[in-house]
Amino acid sequence: LCDPNPCGSDATCTTNGSTYTCTCPGGSYFTGETCRDDPCEPNPCIDDAGDAVGTCKISHSVYECTCPNTNSRTTITDCKTSGHSNLDHSGKCIDLPEGVCAACQGDCDTDDDCGDGLTCFVRDSNSPSQDDPVPGCLDNPSSLYAKDFCVYESIWQCGDAEYLVVDGMERDCSWVLASEKCDTYSSYCKQTCDYCRPKTGAATRSSAVDA
Repeated sequence: LCDPNPCGSDATCTTNGSTYTCTCPGGSYFTGETCRDDPCEPNPCIDDAGDAVGTCKISHSVYECTCPNTNSRTTITDCKTSGHSNLDHSGKCIDLPEGVCAACQGDCDTDDDCGDGLTCFVRDSNSPSQDDPVPGCLDNPSSLYAKDFCVYESIWQCGDAEYLVVDGMERDCSWVLASEKCDTYSSYCKQTCDYCRPKTGAATRSSAVDA
């Protein structure tokens, strides 16, 4: 039943008697029974009136919209002009009165630093964070290089890209790790390069070092 693999998007197929189950990989936005449901169908790139006005594509572990409006977002999940926030660098999340950060707020170190339904989008301090925009947030000023922000889990899931192109050749994240190139390609390989920081239920120390 699993040979050839009926599951899409590098999903894992397991058999159970006369049936099989597809387990979608972390970071994949392809879902459904065979992990083939495309997040770009129907087109999520709608404006405030609900009309599909943008172009949707899969990039890294998120889908993103290219929109005709003039907002400054580079990694966005719709073409609405309302309901999004600028990045808010308020200091360490654990030091805030609430003890956690809201969406587009940081600096977070792990998912424990983010409120319910949020995850910490960790960026590499040795590579230009301007090239790793924060999903679902309006801006990405150069002054916030290497700062990490909380984003909605429904928008972004931490994981690895299926592949990346280096000098015209397709590479995967095992190559990035073996070549010690996480500083360069961490935005593609967050799982492999240890930038996924799941909740542990423990409070994050304010003295934690940034990624």
